[in-house]
Amino acid sequence: MAITPSLAMSFTFVELQPNQRTPLPAWVTAAALALLVFSKWAVGVQAASHALLADALASAAQLGLLLMSRTGRWSVADSPQGLAARQRVWTTVGAGALVTAAFGAAWYCIRVMNVPHPPPTIVSACVAGVAIVLEKGAYRQLFGPPNLGEFRAWYHPSNALPSNLALVGISLSILGGPGYEWADDWAALGICALLVGNAYRLLQPASVAGPTVRRQEWKARLQCCTQTIPGITLAEAHLEPSETGSVLHVWVRVSSPLTVAQEHAIAQQVQTVLAPVQPPSSTLLVRIVPS
Repeated sequence: MAITPSLAMSFTFVELQPNQRTPLPAWVTAAALALLVFSKWAVGVQAASHALLADALASAAQLGLLLMSRTGRWSVADSPQGLAARQRVWTTVGAGALVTAAFGAAWYCIRVMNVPHPPPTIVSACVAGVAIVLEKGAYRQLFGPPNLGEFRAWYHPSNALPSNLALVGISLSILGGPGYEWADDWAALGICALLVGNAYRLLQPASVAGPTVRRQEWKARLQCCTQTIPGITLAEAHLEPSETGSVLHVWVRVSSPLTVAQEHAIAQQVQTVLAPVQPPSSTLLVRIVPS
């Protein structure tokens, strides 16, 4: 697989080989996240760790965003109401849910912060450490680029950051002993702040008004790709929500094997043709699929 980013615009080129490993289905990702949420919550309650409970909330939010990404995907050609309308709805709903969950968790942490409670146990630290490994490994190993038309799970390596904060807070609380329970509580508040920051990142692109792009215009642009760019036999596009606004997936099937330089040149031409109708705050992801 070769990935060549364009520095001039938000553009990524991905080459897919026919024998490339297929990523896990979205339901497997959702089931794994649900199991991780339950494990963090159960151990957090048993070990009296507010940081691990907040981390469970962050993972639950990630699960919700994954499901939102799954249901929020639609074909660009079937979107006569414009590309940006549904993007704004989904990102606003996701940001609102994150803010509500973060403020609810922060209110609870502040409320119980001055109430005497036992420090977290070493089991909670182990769970946080395992969560970091699983979340990092899930991004690096489980989710490769999809084949033509497949769903790509919305996952990012920064999702392990709440678990990192939880591990630091729990470790300080355990090493400090009695009187250091505040480290676990402040780690929980830090995770809540991360959730608010993620909500802001989601909401910022949603506030940008996008152009109204009709179905006929998109069909004309995709047909222009197949008619004017040599070697292209099929061009298909889908729009999905992402952490920074949306991702415009364009799958291009080529008629014969090409070199990496030739495929990159085709991807640049596709990007040039679609640039006038690309929604704002979106990333154009061109995928070259050999026939």
